[in-house]
Amino acid sequence: MSNEIEQIAKGSLDSLFSKVSQMWTNRRLKKRLKSMLNDKRFPNGYRSISQLQEGIGKDDGATKELLIAIGARKSENSDEWTLNPPR
Repeated sequence: MSNEIEQIAKGSLDSLFSKVSQMWTNRRLKKRLKSMLNDKRFPNGYRSISQLQEGIGKDDGATKELLIAIGARKSENSDEWTLNPPR
């Protein structure tokens, strides 16, 4: 019985640690994306999805999910993203 309780507790702690770790990772990646989109070397405020993916080391789907979470929007004409409001 005691061994079962230990296993349940360990599983719960592992799950909690995993979720907290993912939360901190996403927070860091969102900060990096914002920094990339606000980079003054790109005066129009747009960056390609491939640049953003490379900058955070994530695939297309994960990068787009994080971009949406920070309020970025995709260009209507290309696969570029920005934090600027629509004109």
